[in-house]
Amino acid sequence: MLHGVLSAILASILWSLNPAIISRYSRDIKPLIFTGLRALIGLLPLITIITFITGLSVEFNPGLLVAVISALLGPGLGDTLYTQAVRLLGGSLAVVISYTYIFIATGLSILLLGEKGGLTILLGSILAFTGIVVSTGFTSRNGVKNFKGIFYAACAAISWGLGTVLIRIALNYYDFIYLTAMRLLTVGVVFALTGLVIEGKIGENSRRNLLIAAVITGVFGLTIGSLLFTYAIWSIGVTATVIATSLTPILSQWTTKIISSEKIQLNVIIGALLVALGIIILYL
Repeated sequence: MLHGVLSAILASILWSLNPAIISRYSRDIKPLIFTGLRALIGLLPLITIITFITGLSVEFNPGLLVAVISALLGPGLGDTLYTQAVRLLGGSLAVVISYTYIFIATGLSILLLGEKGGLTILLGSILAFTGIVVSTGFTSRNGVKNFKGIFYAACAAISWGLGTVLIRIALNYYDFIYLTAMRLLTVGVVFALTGLVIEGKIGENSRRNLLIAAVITGVFGLTIGSLLFTYAIWSIGVTATVIATSLTPILSQWTTKIISSEKIQLNVIIGALLVALGIIILYL
């Protein structure tokens, strides 16, 4: 169990690097193409591992459809909706609304997967979410009346929640390495091709920065981060994993401020402590 918790926390740490990297190269990033490209880059090390261990093959069973849908909903549609929400609402408000996925994933895992519920789960979830609210300050640069942005953030939460629960179902058919590879392949192909059609080709001056951002976030965020996240779901279940990932938006503020040489504010520290307390309560 400890390995699963540590895996979820480490995945959160790696994912916290994404906003800082994306922000730095934002002018050269096209969201759909970027989503697809980083998934394909993240896929390459996993293909090497799978080929070395078992050889490349595709097992056609009911889990394949579940794996594909979980990919399209989670790192595909969910991340795209979240990006749009950030653009319209600002990062603070968007992350608070989007990370209600914790409650969606937890509720669905209890109802559909039979995972343990109870007071400790509820209290841990509430504390973790409160930590996010406190650390981000719950502010919006464009005001809370931007209903389109709120809609995108809410849809991202639903998409992430559904996608996460489907991962647990797909793990009944595939091991966590193989499943992670299939999900990245799905996102890479679908979103790269869709991006080329909708967003057009990448300008010559933007290619270098786009590739740098895609390599860093693809390898750390997807190859390693998604592998750890999927392993954590297999090891400790959906509920404990998603509550641990509530560290991501808080740690993202730390990484962004450190890279920008800004002082860490007190509310971020308090928020981190609340999330940590929420995770600890799960294991009392």
